[in-house]
Amino acid sequence: MHLFVSEVTAADTGADLLGWEEFHKGTLTVHRLPGDHVTLLRLPEVEELAGMMLESLRKAMASTCVGRPVATLQARGAQ
Repeated sequence: MHLFVSEVTAADTGADLLGWEEFHKGTLTVHRLPGDHVTLLRLPEVEELAGMMLESLRKAMASTCVGRPVATLQARGAQ
């Protein structure tokens, strides 16, 4: 799991993981960004955030087995 955390949020909570370690027992990767939650949606921070997210997705896709689904999604309404 990848967490994209602003410097202000990390400082306010006093923790990089923001409490997620209580809910997710796997690996947690933290990506720190300058500013606060609102400034992450403004230039140039939003471009930096998008770049970090794309790189994380590329690495995740590269680490999966080709041709084998990692997870199966149910169609909406199907049980």
